[in-house]
Amino acid sequence: MTVSEKIVADFVANDVEFITTVPCKQLAGVIDAV
Repeated sequence: MTVSEKIVADFVANDVEFITTVPCKQLAGVIDAV
């Protein structure tokens, strides 16, 4: 599992609540992964 995939997994697991706490760079990585 790549870092981006783990972020996506956490993203789903936390019901997207953590999106307000991730830096823009990580968010960009999530968008790229999706």
